[in-house]
Amino acid sequence: METVVDDGLAVLTLDDDEDSEIQIENNTETVGISFDLCFVGRFVTSSVIHFQSMRNTLANLWRPLGGIAISDLGNNRYLYRFYHKVDLERVYAGGPWHFNSHLLLLHKLEKGEDPMVVSLNTSPFWVLVRDVPHGYMLEHFAKVLGNFIGEFMEYDAAAISLGYKGTMRIQASFDIRKPLKRRKKVALNNGGYVYVRFEYEKLQLFCFICGRIGHGESLCPI
Repeated sequence: METVVDDGLAVLTLDDDEDSEIQIENNTETVGISFDLCFVGRFVTSSVIHFQSMRNTLANLWRPLGGIAISDLGNNRYLYRFYHKVDLERVYAGGPWHFNSHLLLLHKLEKGEDPMVVSLNTSPFWVLVRDVPHGYMLEHFAKVLGNFIGEFMEYDAAAISLGYKGTMRIQASFDIRKPLKRRKKVALNNGGYVYVRFEYEKLQLFCFICGRIGHGESLCPI
């Protein structure tokens, strides 16, 4: 038993069971919230996103067979709830997505993750690698380049059949807080070297001064 006095205004007696702590396990199952088949996303912009317009635009672009519910979580975070796994996978594979030229960063929520806390700083991009020297059109070389420009995800072997001489196509995940790489020096077996160039697909709002996504040259802080 413990007596508590607060500046002489009140005297309370706390029983031992009243003073003991209650621990509550904080997970989505406990509170009855499920984020199965959900993305959390944010837009790379300091501008205000018009929620109704964004919701209608993306719903029309994605046209999920099972439907979609989009919620504004606040702090430039949005919840995209799908009702069929095929729809979720198709949207992820078709990215990156934009609204009014602003890049949408998406993260598939896993069990126990908090949509207001998970990191939203990366996005996948397909990249065309130009001027690849003869004999270097190999998946191993694609992985090396993918990990140089970001984090390698996939090599499109079918791109070679498109007829682009000296061009390979790779997918990598990029930290949008870092400048995009534009080229890489490659040493050749004969002692010489060449530069391969990177062209990013579906790249919209981009600054050629600092090399970062999310603003143009007129708003560059450098």
